[in-house]
Amino acid sequence: EVAAYIQGLLRDPDPGGPHHDVVMVYLSAHVVVDEHSQPCLLLGDADPLDSSTWLPLSEVLEWTKELPDNIKKVLLLDCGRMPTNWQIGLFYNGFAERVEAAIERAEVPNLYVLNSTGPGEAAQHAAELHASSFGFFVQQGLNGAADVEHSGNGDDHVSWQELVDYVQRQVEWWAAERRSDEQKPLAFGDADFPVVHVNRSAPTSYDPPDAKAFGRDQERIEANWRE
Repeated sequence: EVAAYIQGLLRDPDPGGPHHDVVMVYLSAHVVVDEHSQPCLLLGDADPLDSSTWLPLSEVLEWTKELPDNIKKVLLLDCGRMPTNWQIGLFYNGFAERVEAAIERAEVPNLYVLNSTGPGEAAQHAAELHASSFGFFVQQGLNGAADVEHSGNGDDHVSWQELVDYVQRQVEWWAAERRSDEQKPLAFGDADFPVVHVNRSAPTSYDPPDAKAFGRDQERIEANWRE
């Protein structure tokens, strides 16, 4: 079961980041709202017509709550690519509107969330980037772009606020420029802290990659995460 696998990973994580006090969870999934108005994820083994198989966001938040209070829990939700789907009776997807309330109810210490869309928006898939626009710019940001572009201070660390600012600006630009649409990720968590060390040899400017380059960027981020 996919949900059990995710929960298992969160039971004994290996915190990373410059101070080894950050646990980052990146979830890419379709999302819906159940009959109780709870935001839920449709994982790979879910039945879109059976809400008992959906994973409530509240459960994911409860899993992060089991981590020590001093650990920063960063949750990146690459969701929202299904604004409507008449085949499953989805006429409007209200997931984004309900994320904040779920976070407030969970009361998880040191929780920081970045959801890929705002209310009423569709998350843009970008085949030319080999990813969603949100996923691509999260990777670019963690690879160093967030430290030098927009509000980045160039201190060789990507902080939470630098990452949020970079991803919001770039995703919003991409949606308008390439899709004539609106998409601005929603962020929750006002504090700031270093998320990942930056390797200055890494490219930081926007450049649509080929598949091999995209894989190399991922390997570079994982290496920097452990420094």
